[in-house]
Amino acid sequence: MNDYNHYFHFPREEWRKLEVSKDQILTAEELEEIRGLNDRISLQDISEIYLPLIKLIAIQYHEAIFIHGEKMEYLKKKESRAPFIIALAGSVAVGKSTTARVFKLMLDRWFSKTRQVELVTTDGFLYPNKVLEERGIMDK
Repeated sequence: MNDYNHYFHFPREEWRKLEVSKDQILTAEELEEIRGLNDRISLQDISEIYLPLIKLIAIQYHEAIFIHGEKMEYLKKKESRAPFIIALAGSVAVGKSTTARVFKLMLDRWFSKTRQVELVTTDGFLYPNKVLEERGIMDK
């Protein structure tokens, strides 16, 4: 493995063994409420895939906060809060919205009143090509 690689591949079996508190697991009712049409996501997926990922995101968040504080101290600037943005990308109808709703609920629980978690979706945000052409912004 390359020591400078920031990306890792984990087989599901190895990933699910990462140590995580099970306190943030969703209930079956909550999962049903946020599941999208035709999404195949189970409580087992939440436990084995999403929960370790939420833990990793929390680690990244705390590292980012630390680095931001160190930078502000070095620059002798008043420390300001900066947003921590998580972006999801993928093809049409692959479960991005459901994943985002799962992340939001789980991150709300993880940070439990210490941080505000918001979901900003781009569903329905893009204009059809015809509108872009009419407004002369197709090539922007």
